[in-house]
Amino acid sequence: MEAFSTFNEPVPNKIKHGIVFQQVHFAYLRSSQQVLEDVNLTIEPDRVIALVGENGSGKTTLIKLLCRLYDPSTGKITVDGIDLRQLDPICWRREINQW
Repeated sequence: MEAFSTFNEPVPNKIKHGIVFQQVHFAYLRSSQQVLEDVNLTIEPDRVIALVGENGSGKTTLIKLLCRLYDPSTGKITVDGIDLRQLDPICWRREINQW
């Protein structure tokens, strides 16, 4: 029996156009406090970036959002123009683990 997938976009194995955080907001489920507010960030292909900031500034949360351990409360994260929510999170994590 084949498993049915509700994700309709193939996971890119090489980033061609970049990763974009567009007006991303995030709050943990049991908290009314926003951890991230209106984050806009473009990461171009083949670029190395560093996330720096004080404890509690949202660095780890950004990575968890990129890995689809969480989804943004509002806004979106795209990879080559594809919303991450359209990608199978298990396949996505497997792919980024190989970078």
